[in-house]
Amino acid sequence: MKDGTSSTLLIGEKYLNIKQASFTPDCNDDQGWVDGWDNDTICWARGIVSTGAIITPQPHGNVGTCGGNFGTIHSTITTVFCDGSVHNITLAINPTTWLYLAGIDDEGVINGNEIN
Repeated sequence: MKDGTSSTLLIGEKYLNIKQASFTPDCNDDQGWVDGWDNDTICWARGIVSTGAIITPQPHGNVGTCGGNFGTIHSTITTVFCDGSVHNITLAINPTTWLYLAGIDDEGVINGNEIN
């Protein structure tokens, strides 16, 4: 892993459209946790389209999409990096930094002030 385990995202909270989830299963929460490769359990820094715009973590209900995004109801998203460290990352993280955290070999420089 070129970028190192201490600067690579492994796990993070997922986005839910709480406006929809309150009355019907949201497409990001309609399968079991053992479903495997589904947007219930997999998220991307660019959403489902790998060449699309960078999508930083979103507040729940903000985007209204089933795009496999990260998100939270709080002001920070709780994440685990590949080295096992736990970080709270602000929803206002720089999109480029967010993309660097999601990659394992982009050799991007992470601004430590943006991760907690």
